[in-house]
Parts: sequence; structure tokens; C-alpha cells
Amino acid sequence: MKYFLVTLFVVFAAVQYNDPDGWIWALAYLNIAAILGSPSFTYKIYWVVISLITFAVWTMSFVPDFLHWIQMGSPSITGKMKAESPEIELVREFLGLAICDIALIYWWINNQGKKGSR
Repeated sequence: MKYFLVTLFVVFAAVQYNDPDGWIWALAYLNIAAILGSPSFTYKIYWVVISLITFAVWTMSFVPDFLHWIQMGSPSITGKMKAESPEIELVREFLGLAICDIALIYWWINNQGKKGSR
């Protein structure tokens, strides 16, 4: 599972090449891949906590856009690679961040109490 998730987040980072702010998203996804893929070391827990707080706050900043998208009747966010309206791009970003949050929580749950993860 670990290698699958690392590969998934590296792919997420790689497909950001044509996004105007893709470097931010690539760094975010590579951060998650590094957390999930790196062996435990002394201060990793601090890195995870800082990342989890950062991603949670970042995700919350997109909640109003996500709720607006739901009020619009949840139009499709698939289809053309280029979003035709800002709401669609913002919902995609919200969902990407939610996946990051879930991955960090997964790491946290699976590494609590393991020696060397603190």
C-alpha cells in the first residue's frame, strides 16, 4: 500500500506541468509522497504535524467554493482538462487537498506508537 500511495502522489505531482500554479501543487503532492515513502526518522513526526495542519487549513480555505459548487447542483468536474468556470477548478483543488489530508491521517493512524516515528 505504501508504494502504491507514493507512486500515486508522484503521478499527481507530474500531471501538474500544464497548470499555471502547478509548481505549488507539485511540491504539495511530492511532500505527501516523501512523508509516505520515507523511512521513520527522529523528527519526522514534526514534519507530519506541520504538513497536516498546513493542508487542513489550506483545505478549509476551499470549503466555501465547494459548498457553492454543491449549491449549483454539483456540475461535472471532469471532461475538458481546462476548467470552463473557476468553481470547477476550485472544487478540483479542494478534492486534491482532501486526498492529501486523508493520506496524512492514514500515515498518522498507521504510525502511532511505532518506535522511530517520533
